[in-house]
Amino acid sequence: MYKIIGIKGLIQLVGVVALLCAAVLALISEPSTAWEWLRTGSSGLTATAALFYLLGETAAFPWLCRHTPLQLLFPDLEGAWEATTDSNWPVVSQLLPADQRPAIRPDKTKLDVVVRARLSHVSMTMESHDRYSKSQTLLVGLRKDETTGGVRMHYVYLNETKRPQDTDTSVHRGAAYLDLCFDKGVVTRMEGVYWTDRNWPKGLNTAGTITIARPAGKAD
Repeated sequence: MYKIIGIKGLIQLVGVVALLCAAVLALISEPSTAWEWLRTGSSGLTATAALFYLLGETAAFPWLCRHTPLQLLFPDLEGAWEATTDSNWPVVSQLLPADQRPAIRPDKTKLDVVVRARLSHVSMTMESHDRYSKSQTLLVGLRKDETTGGVRMHYVYLNETKRPQDTDTSVHRGAAYLDLCFDKGVVTRMEGVYWTDRNWPKGLNTAGTITIARPAGKAD
């Protein structure tokens, strides 16, 4: 998640928190010598590291993103979502010889999505409603457009299919981007495009659009 503000922004945030911690410790200990000031500064850095771990790398982080002004920097992504993909498979499958064409799979697929968000990383798992396949992200990055203020998520994922159809593979990789859509500062949905290397030696790799939204009537 820190990639939204970038390395420079993260360093500035750490610096501000470190100064605040050192100032509080200085008020408590009232250092008078150079050594005492050095020790106070060192303790401030230690306290800052502990705070960033406890608040940034635990379940406290999504709670803070949901209920505090921290959401102005980091959107709340943690929790359960539902996705719909609209694939080009009906078009791709028509490229096969007529006697090799499989039963047409639906172009739209429903998936259950779970997002885990921490300051240092974001991960997602997806599983289709029919349990045909499931995916997990290998790499996720978020970037904020300095001009528009929009936030886009890019990710690479691994998909596993235990019982693939004849025109499918048991494992494939893919990539996607999602634009975060906000309503009153809260992310209500994410939408974008995905593409895969699914059975690419036969020219059957797929692509399509993906829309992810919070389950209706459910609150995290």
